[in-house]
Amino acid sequence: MWNWWTARKRRKWAELSFPQDWEETLHSDYAEWSRISPEMKSSIKRFIQIFIREKNWEGCGGLQLTDTMKVLISAQVGMMVSALGPIYFDHVLSILVYPDAYRAPNSTQNQMGIVTDRGSARMGEAWWQGPVILSWRHSLEGARNIDAENLVYHEFSHQIDMMNGRFVDGTPPMASEDEYQSWSQVMNHGYDQLRTRIRQREPSVIRRYGLTNPGEFFAVSTEAFFSAPGQLLIEYPEVYQSLQTYYRQDPASRRDSLREQRRA
Repeated sequence: MWNWWTARKRRKWAELSFPQDWEETLHSDYAEWSRISPEMKSSIKRFIQIFIREKNWEGCGGLQLTDTMKVLISAQVGMMVSALGPIYFDHVLSILVYPDAYRAPNSTQNQMGIVTDRGSARMGEAWWQGPVILSWRHSLEGARNIDAENLVYHEFSHQIDMMNGRFVDGTPPMASEDEYQSWSQVMNHGYDQLRTRIRQREPSVIRRYGLTNPGEFFAVSTEAFFSAPGQLLIEYPEVYQSLQTYYRQDPASRRDSLREQRRA
């Protein structure tokens, strides 16, 4: 019954007229919007209509949350899953948005059982069956494509990672054991490439934070795939091809095509 009711609501929301001010927001502040096809735009707009209405949105730290903020965050999430079918992150309950980086509690316990509470500065977090927490400043910078970093892509790649269980292990759901094996081989090799680049002080479009663990490598690679695809293809061609196969998109080709159109 729940599945039937949810599907019915989503169909209703998807059929609503897309607000003109939302459209203007995408044109003015989401750099990727000018690079994608009309079909992909339609898919993302359907996603936005549903995602905004289905999630619990909260402004934190004094932030007054607006439709503009919701639209730009939702558009970036929609871009990631636009070719993957009807994925609306049912396990994500809320989106919490701070104006900027925020301090989060961090408790540690030593061998004697003494708990020490510390605060750490964060731009975002992703929790299983809980909220995604985002800094609005960094979410906006990612939408405007200021550099290869993108907070929304990063945190929601963790949520994609967790779709095959609650653990962030750097491997999203796959259709077969062969796909898992191929993915693991390519990502392990990419991880080793990143480590070598960092040791040799070579520049890398995949940030060194990806060396933290396989989950973070997948997250920062996803950031690069959508935000700096041409550079990722040059530096880590196998990683690019694996992400292209998984996300069913080719953003590097998309940008090359746009450049050719502009020359013409």
